[in-house]
Amino acid sequence: MGDLAQLGEDVAEQAYEQLGLDGAVYAHSAALMAAGAQSVAQDIVRGMVHLDENQDVMRVYGFTRRELVDGWGERIRRLVGGMGEDSWNTIVDSTLAHYVETQSRRGRPGLNRAAVERSLNAVLGGTDQSSVLATINGQETVLPTGVDEERVEAWLDNAGEQEWARLNPAGMPRYLNGEVATLAQLRRFAQFQLIGGGEYLVQMDGMDLTTGVQDGMGHFQRYIVRLDDLPTPPRAPAPTPLDLSMAPL
Repeated sequence: MGDLAQLGEDVAEQAYEQLGLDGAVYAHSAALMAAGAQSVAQDIVRGMVHLDENQDVMRVYGFTRRELVDGWGERIRRLVGGMGEDSWNTIVDSTLAHYVETQSRRGRPGLNRAAVERSLNAVLGGTDQSSVLATINGQETVLPTGVDEERVEAWLDNAGEQEWARLNPAGMPRYLNGEVATLAQLRRFAQFQLIGGGEYLVQMDGMDLTTGVQDGMGHFQRYIVRLDDLPTPPRAPAPTPLDLSMAPL
């Protein structure tokens, strides 16, 4: 709650009044504020308060929440579905509020795809200069702020068993049958599903990988890593150029 007060006295006062109805959206704004995204947090709060106080205003703006969900709902579910249904609702409503504040209330009616993409990226922690949305081995995910797609792909391309062990002390990821995933398989197929708290579940073709360790109920522990401090693995040495100076003519 302390972070919410940093939004500015007028915005915070309105937010506190609305917390009983849409607390998750305001809590998300506070988290963005704590991460340094003050303007994004303020836009979400102002947009949400505006929508709460003007129930019929969407008619003026020329679109509905349903249209936003129809266009982006399934994609958002894939991005944050590992965090649960509540997180999906929070991101949908935060995106809507941010879009309303930065587009609709500034005289731009309807839904503009590029502008919605900017709002979605912003509420997930990205900036205009650095998107947090990335596609790794065919699956879109939300990366930590400051970690881009190129960095993750470079890590996958060069990581050995020691690098994977630094991400998870269990060592190499395993399939449900206990078989160890090979480095070649991980390079080509490893995917990262955000599950919250800066943690990612490592998957392959949509299937969860495990540590190979079973819990008390006999279930294998899922293979979970953090990407916010992704180490840079050593690159393979370049091949020695072939010396043709003594080659026969």
